[in-house]
Amino acid sequence: MSQIRLAELVDGLSATDGAFIVESAERVTVSNLSVEAAQSVLRHVEAMGWPRAAFDTEGTPWDVDNLSEAFAPFRVTFDKPQRADGSLIILTNSGFATFLRSSHPANNWRVARIGVTLHTRGRTFMSWDAQDTCTVGAVTKSPRALVRETAAQRQAPEDIRPWIVVDETYAFNDAASRTWADACVIANLNAVPDEIESNTGNLKFKGPPRLSLSCNDAADGPFAQLGLEAFRKLQQVVNWIYENEREAEVRHLLFSAEIARSGGGIDDAFVRLKRDCSAAFDGAKIAYQMSISDLGKDTLKALSDLKKSVTEDTSKIADATRQTVTAVASALAVGFGLLAARVASAASPWLVFGVMIIVALYVGAIVYSGYSFILLQRKLRVDWQPRLYRFLSDEDFMRMVKTPSADAETVFFWTAKIGIAAIILLLIAFGCVAAFVESPAIKTSTATETK
Repeated sequence: MSQIRLAELVDGLSATDGAFIVESAERVTVSNLSVEAAQSVLRHVEAMGWPRAAFDTEGTPWDVDNLSEAFAPFRVTFDKPQRADGSLIILTNSGFATFLRSSHPANNWRVARIGVTLHTRGRTFMSWDAQDTCTVGAVTKSPRALVRETAAQRQAPEDIRPWIVVDETYAFNDAASRTWADACVIANLNAVPDEIESNTGNLKFKGPPRLSLSCNDAADGPFAQLGLEAFRKLQQVVNWIYENEREAEVRHLLFSAEIARSGGGIDDAFVRLKRDCSAAFDGAKIAYQMSISDLGKDTLKALSDLKKSVTEDTSKIADATRQTVTAVASALAVGFGLLAARVASAASPWLVFGVMIIVALYVGAIVYSGYSFILLQRKLRVDWQPRLYRFLSDEDFMRMVKTPSADAETVFFWTAKIGIAAIILLLIAFGCVAAFVESPAIKTSTATETK
């Protein structure tokens, strides 16, 4: 295609003729061009119908047919077409490498010279005419939260998702995909150590023993240095570390410790990873499974303590219910006895009423004590759930704690309501008897006076 031929031409001029390429999201600028190179670029752009211009070193505009060798070198600028879907349009591999370092926020990157679409967990790289779309994975822990750096310019990637390939069998057969792979190797390497040294950029692992790995530049690039097999293994490591946001810190520590344990001192990062990455990864996974086992024991102990606590709480509520039943039964017995005494004898109504008030207050105190205990337990459950039982979902906590407690509380509340209602009815009955029924002693005295 025409854009691919133009991209190959511009990248070739950069590689062989010393041209300088500056590519932004909207425009490409190619400088330090000879007359022939400038004319070739301008004619390619003209054939594609893109806005273009040529300037000499003084900034004077020139027409493509009037370029003079006496005023060389020339600078050519032209605008790229834009897409309505917000995709980032990239013409050259040089510009692609620059964008990878700057981390443009677009999710869909359309690269002219890429062959097969490259899907990652946070970004998709495709040709200009491809119809693929990006599927962004779940948010993960940022490597910058786990890798310590003291330099102002951070080396660890802010988001690891654009640097994890979805298809592990991707072959990286073209120059554009290998450009991405070079940047990906550096991003992955900077996401696994405990610290990145500010002066040298060495990757430091705490160990023991302490390990410092240097990332020496090579002419053939980081991807070629590492190799496809080791690159895929590194991808598996990074994916494993950051696939779960809550567990990323533990997995990061385990892998960095395993890499350091493979040998201390100073070494080349690419050599060490090719040799030890697989074994360190296996060791980290085994250590992680052991840590999960330990966590399981702690979880079982916490669940056992929770079961014991719920059992004790429901038992105390049941005791409060029994005390309420006993108090109500005693109050009813005393109340009926007082009613009988009031009807059958000349007992003072105020004395009987005072005894009834004391009995009612006793029942109220028992009910209030149980109610206060229930409110206290509810508050404690709300306060301690996020601190001690965060591993339980709301549904599990409701089923295991709140529902049994609520059942016991319901029995208490119904018992208390019925008991209080019975005491109130007894007080009303006593009032009616005191007001409308005369005692036998009063009747006898009245009959004697009449005779």
